[in-house]
Amino acid sequence: MFAVGLALWVLQTPSNLGPMEDISKDLSPLLSIPKEVQLVGVGEATHGSREIFQMKDRIFRFLVEKRGFTVLLMESSLPATIPMDEYVTQGKGKVEDVVKGQGFWTWSTEELRDLLVWMRQYNLDPKHTRKLRVVGVDCQNEMAIFSHLVEAFKEAGLKEYPPLNDPTWKFTYLRKLEEAGPSGRLYSRQPLIDLMSKTIDEAAPKLSRERLAMARQVGNSYAQFWSIIEPEYLREDRDNLMVALKGDSESLSKALQGAMEIKDLSAESRSVIKALMALQGSGKPTFSSKDLRVTAKELESKGGEHALAVSLLQLFAINLELSTLPKIPREPAMAANTRWALKTYLPGQKAMIWAHNSHIGTTYDSGKPLMLGAYLKEDWGSKYFPIGIAFGSGGFNAVGSQGTIESFEVGPPKEGSFDLALSQAGKEVGFLNFDKANEETKRWLSLSHPWRNIGSSYYPTQAERFYEPLKPRELFRGLVFLNKVTPSRLLK
Repeated sequence: MFAVGLALWVLQTPSNLGPMEDISKDLSPLLSIPKEVQLVGVGEATHGSREIFQMKDRIFRFLVEKRGFTVLLMESSLPATIPMDEYVTQGKGKVEDVVKGQGFWTWSTEELRDLLVWMRQYNLDPKHTRKLRVVGVDCQNEMAIFSHLVEAFKEAGLKEYPPLNDPTWKFTYLRKLEEAGPSGRLYSRQPLIDLMSKTIDEAAPKLSRERLAMARQVGNSYAQFWSIIEPEYLREDRDNLMVALKGDSESLSKALQGAMEIKDLSAESRSVIKALMALQGSGKPTFSSKDLRVTAKELESKGGEHALAVSLLQLFAINLELSTLPKIPREPAMAANTRWALKTYLPGQKAMIWAHNSHIGTTYDSGKPLMLGAYLKEDWGSKYFPIGIAFGSGGFNAVGSQGTIESFEVGPPKEGSFDLALSQAGKEVGFLNFDKANEETKRWLSLSHPWRNIGSSYYPTQAERFYEPLKPRELFRGLVFLNKVTPSRLLK
């Protein structure tokens, strides 16, 4: 069987992880990564395995010591990661606090803490003139974004800028959106983005160059993210309302029925509402977005008691105008943050990006949207080297069906999977540089194979869904395999 032969050939590397300090000997196969590489992406098959995180730690240390890398880019909020950078560069704060403060439970671990401690010790050595840095590239934490900007505005001494507890402050607006649920998302973030941009300009003369650069990028990242995600949220809301309609939701049915009972409602609007109610049966719209907008406008003029019906009509109108999203919102925003970090904020420095396998890969099967790695490949070309991480069996932390973090255990990979082919070599750890593989192996690595790819959640009763089709050479240029893993150690 070729897969078994492949595994035996691939894993001709040390069978034991060995002492953490012995980086050069243990990870010597990484020397096969071309010296021209400036950005290495290192993925993970789970968001919660100790050995995977330790391997990423060791790869970063290796790149620092042997290839002059100085920047750790994290799949974590850009502003919420700043305290981590301040810890490794200035010794500011307690390491456990800054790790937990970045906001993702997945990274609130002893493993990441240990890496930051090492980075701090490295920076304290006067022989190391170029200091190590940490930059987050994610864009999802809305409250962290605005909290960061508020601090910058306060630092600039903008007296007239409303404090967080002021009822006119934008946080009130954000909270209202969250509390309003699906209908609240109809309100665009654009007013916030405009106000944010205007205030950054006002603060600019009184901020340090680095502080201003960070504030502008935080604002730009937020604007880019929401320019894509708002339509997606609206589509999601439409789908949720459709489910409610098909389930004969009392509130939505009453809202539409109430609109139908308006005596002077135009025949056109009455027809549109009737057709919308009929979706409970057919699920196929017989109206245009323009019809919906006209009807919504008429209902709005009839009084606030028809607000829910108006929201429903507007949601359908917007979503009828949307084509399938060509992007997953986080990906181009994270790519923009990465581009900014290495070409503007810390120009000329080399970095390793710590993220999930799904993010660092350079393409996707089956016409799925482009992921972060695809954008990085466009920007860096052959100077970007993505490394996936796969495993054989063992444990990991993830959010379970009850919505809480649990430790899970999985056995050997299923028959025919990429993971099983690697585990059959009987080695504990291995690294394969795809660029150096022979032609037969490259052909096999170009075929689609199922492999385990687990994110922040996991459901044992649906284990099969956590296998995804993988064409290794389309996603990565290298792969680390760990035969056995255990759950990461979460900070308390």
